[in-house]
Amino acid sequence: VIAAGLFALGLTVLILRSIVLPLGKIGQAMAALTKGRTDVEISLSGRDELAAMARTLALFRESLVERNRLADEREQAWRRVEAPRDEVTAANQILQVTSNHMAQGVSMFDGDGRLVAWNQQFRDLLSLPDSLLAKTTTFADFISYLAARGDFGSRDPEDQVGRRLASLNEPYVGSRTLPDGRVLEVRRNPVPGGGFVSMYTDITEQRQAQAQVELARNRVSDAIQSISDGF
Repeated sequence: VIAAGLFALGLTVLILRSIVLPLGKIGQAMAALTKGRTDVEISLSGRDELAAMARTLALFRESLVERNRLADEREQAWRRVEAPRDEVTAANQILQVTSNHMAQGVSMFDGDGRLVAWNQQFRDLLSLPDSLLAKTTTFADFISYLAARGDFGSRDPEDQVGRRLASLNEPYVGSRTLPDGRVLEVRRNPVPGGGFVSMYTDITEQRQAQAQVELARNRVSDAIQSISDGF
């Protein structure tokens, strides 16, 4: 009986040391890894099934460490990209606010002739609908719209489009009187790499003032002429 008891006790200790304790450590390691911890120690000694399980956990831990490393690198790379992008966004916002407070209307078309930038005054001076201020709008669409509503007089709209498309690579300065009587000065300049920038300025008051000055000058000239004829 004593021998049997000692054998049972020894067997229990053996099972405890070789199975229960290693299995408990493996369980603790699995719990830690599932929570994202990678600082757990995993014993890789032995050749039995528990050792094989431990080696599998060790591989999982290494993959988790690598995943965390890649995530950190990706986060750092994103921050390096995000910083200049935020600066560009802020600069664009400042530029947009500034351009919207300009007295002149400004628009920019790219090398493919598509509208890529414009300010509030451009839309207001030319009374343009929102549908014409899309990224898909071309310069031909823009001129066709103006010609169709009579901004260029009774001239053929297709002819107006063709003439302006043929001279996009050249600087242009001119003025035109709109159907409502306003006079706009138009300046267009090509930009390096293709495309051009146009600036529209309402010079109605300036033209009216010039007309008043010219009228006064003519009246003075007529008066002087009358006095000369009287002598």
